[in-house]
Amino acid sequence: MDNKIKYCPYCGEKILKEAKKCRHCGEWLTEETKKAAEIKKREQEQASFEKWKEEHSEKQKKNNASDILISILMYAIFWGGIALIVHGTVPSDTRMERAIIKDMQECVRDKTTSYTSLLLGDEAAEIASLFFDSSISDGSIFEQFKKNNSITIESKWLWSVGKIHNRNTVDEGTVVCFGFLGIVIPFVEWEDFILKDEKKTN
Repeated sequence: MDNKIKYCPYCGEKILKEAKKCRHCGEWLTEETKKAAEIKKREQEQASFEKWKEEHSEKQKKNNASDILISILMYAIFWGGIALIVHGTVPSDTRMERAIIKDMQECVRDKTTSYTSLLLGDEAAEIASLFFDSSISDGSIFEQFKKNNSITIESKWLWSVGKIHNRNTVDEGTVVCFGFLGIVIPFVEWEDFILKDEKKTN
């Protein structure tokens, strides 16, 4: 029996003499089998690494897709919030209309002042006939304005636009005011509105 038994050089346990691998510690006992085992082990390690790399790559792709979706969502939330804030600060139609009327009245006063000192041409005569009286009021200017003009306010999501309509502008109207972020910017010019009744100009 002892002729068939030997001791494992790795763990010292008894094993069969013809054994190629120790049943106790699992070590290969011949160079040939040892090399074959090492090759197989390397192949298994390589296969495991390739599998890990593939799984890691798929996981990375999913993570990248998630990051992109999160970035898009955060971007949408940010700009959506900005849009809501801006929308909440769009000036009201009433405020826009008041700004246009006030700017129109200032325009009339400036024009009256400049032409009263000169009294030249048809335009000067027109102004003088309407506003030469020093007691002219904003109310009377507006009443005359209303006879030949109308104001419309186009409210957009982020801004408002004010227009003056009269017989010279047909349907489109003339843009004379812009509202944005709670700011109203009127820019009424003398040529944008009509004060003289059409029948009086014939």
